[in-house]
Amino acid sequence: MKAHAVFVSYLIPVLASLAFPRDRAPGPMKRAFLRDNGLSLIFGALFLVSLAGQAWSGLVDFNNDQLARGAPPVSLGRYLLSSSFAVDAAENWQSEYLQFFSTSSPPSGSESKPAGRIGR
Repeated sequence: MKAHAVFVSYLIPVLASLAFPRDRAPGPMKRAFLRDNGLSLIFGALFLVSLAGQAWSGLVDFNNDQLARGAPPVSLGRYLLSSSFAVDAAENWQSEYLQFFSTSSPPSGSESKPAGRIGR
């Protein structure tokens, strides 16, 4: 059995137990799940849409480079498995995380207020 198959066979029951806890009374479970997890589902969907957009635009750019060099274009599946897509996605995520952490830290040094002006 391959490593990803073992991981998926472990991951599915864990996700199912998180999505449908057993301590809830039977009934409108679907509505409760959507209400309890709506924000996560929306952000997850936005993430997948943005990743799909990045994959599509990366494929177009990659195939344009391939054609410029005289090489044949590749399919979407082949591009998704390529190191080019992995590098592009990792660089994008790295820049987003760096931007987030550089703007979310509290001000320090000359950026902070003097002790007498705190709270004003």
